[in-house]
Amino acid sequence: MRSKRVLSVFFLSLLLAAGPMACDRLIFTPFGSESDKYHDLNAKNLSRIMSMDDGSIPFKVAFIADTHVYYEETRRLIKILNGRNDIDFIMVVGDITNQGLLREYEWSVEIFRESRYPFLVVIGNHDALTFGRDIYRDIFGAYNFSFMYKSVEFVCFNDNKWEFGGGVPDFAWLEGAVAGILSPLSVLACHIDPCDGAEGIFTPAEVERFESIITPVFSMTVHGHWHGPRTIVQVGVPRYVVGTSGFGNCLIATFYEDYFEVEQCRFF
Repeated sequence: MRSKRVLSVFFLSLLLAAGPMACDRLIFTPFGSESDKYHDLNAKNLSRIMSMDDGSIPFKVAFIADTHVYYEETRRLIKILNGRNDIDFIMVVGDITNQGLLREYEWSVEIFRESRYPFLVVIGNHDALTFGRDIYRDIFGAYNFSFMYKSVEFVCFNDNKWEFGGGVPDFAWLEGAVAGILSPLSVLACHIDPCDGAEGIFTPAEVERFESIITPVFSMTVHGHWHGPRTIVQVGVPRYVVGTSGFGNCLIATFYEDYFEVEQCRFF
């Protein structure tokens, strides 16, 4: 019993000696659901993006995806992009965590904040595990959002059906978002490419509804989920899968007045 008391006193003495910052370094559980560091980052970064909208074209957007546990690789990729001076913003197309844990979210944000460019994050299926749904909403904001930047409409959509269950995909929201699109160029960014049912994730009826929305409106779609890059042109619409940052994959899109060019890069 005495040895336990001695150890307790010794541990308390270490905490007191470490000063007021000691508690900040203690992580009691990784299963929290609310960050005390980051809130509404998509809205804050979107405000930065909008402040840069001077109407000039062409402009470039870098898309990355599936950063998962590839922290050092993602940091390396961000550093490579920082070495350029021709990118307006970065969009991360989902799966910035592996288990949807708060610490995973915060570690990823700390890496993204090393970017010289504003970044937006679309939710991925891994990001919705455990308490990830609540954490994403707290740190980044709404699951579905859209905006117009310069001459291009961007629609960011949650299609993580299995992790969210009923109500996802929210086709009514997506139809409403595209109803007012008049720009010659528009981009749909969602984590899972619904092409051909996404290996059984979406029913034939859901695929048909996706196509009825995508085909008449969108110039291109961008996705993550599958860790290797690929391009499929379906009903005249290019569908790009970025590939994981763990292998240095990045998609850079250059937007002109009424057309775009895409570079599918592997930097390492």
